[in-house]
Amino acid sequence: MKTYRSLMFTPATRTADLNKIGTLGADIYIIDLEDAVPEYKKDRARETAKLLLSNKSSHRMGIRINSLNTLHGLKDLQMLTENDLDIELVIPSKVNQAHELRLMHDLFKDAGRSYCLFPLIETAESVKNVFDIAASVGQGGGLVFGSADLSAEIGIDISWDALLHARSQIMLAASMYQLKAIDTPFFNLNAPNHALIQESKQSKAMGFVGRLVIHPDQVSAVNQTYSLTEAVMNECKKIVSIAHKNKNNIAKGSNHIIGPPFIKLAARRLMSSDDQVEN
Repeated sequence: MKTYRSLMFTPATRTADLNKIGTLGADIYIIDLEDAVPEYKKDRARETAKLLLSNKSSHRMGIRINSLNTLHGLKDLQMLTENDLDIELVIPSKVNQAHELRLMHDLFKDAGRSYCLFPLIETAESVKNVFDIAASVGQGGGLVFGSADLSAEIGIDISWDALLHARSQIMLAASMYQLKAIDTPFFNLNAPNHALIQESKQSKAMGFVGRLVIHPDQVSAVNQTYSLTEAVMNECKKIVSIAHKNKNNIAKGSNHIIGPPFIKLAARRLMSSDDQVEN
């Protein structure tokens, strides 16, 4: 099973950063055509992305496109349908309604493309409609939390407490439709590394499988935090083993009672670990 611990953003306009793709240890590299690209550079950025992604890569690649409610978003979508690009996923920005994803699925199908969709939930409207949006994501896709635009729109701090409701809604919707939940970037690049790790631990505890990354120095800490630790993996194996011996009936473990919910969680964690274990 593929992991989605770190999705590293790289603006399509930064040639030096594009040349570093594959050297930073991220699970997936995302070519960015949206916020990181000024309006007057978007057409050139799109051409750069097309040339780069037309070549077969040994790394997992994705792309963030502009909102479909903008001309540049429609141009981005046209590029994706008309070109055979080596990308695993598409992150459409500011998705407010489920019909935007249905349109993308229809166009990709007509063009013979098979991209997984990971819409950005980053407006008040998208949080309100997140369950409908999740229902239209499709197999292999996920939901991505975008805190910066949401906080700017409704006038709140980019802090854990202020954004907890939005995170919870995204996580519940992702769980209901068996999607991956990807958390927002950690924007404070001057904060000590333990601050990034602490927030990522909270995010992981909620069920997020990874987060967006905006600086190379964040990749290692993010990968480590969202990986299954060896201790947790061993405990999960023990729970599954005890459950098997007791034919999934309630049994006593070393520290607590083992019942169906604990067995299900342990099995799910083992399945999602993909051998990504940290000591």
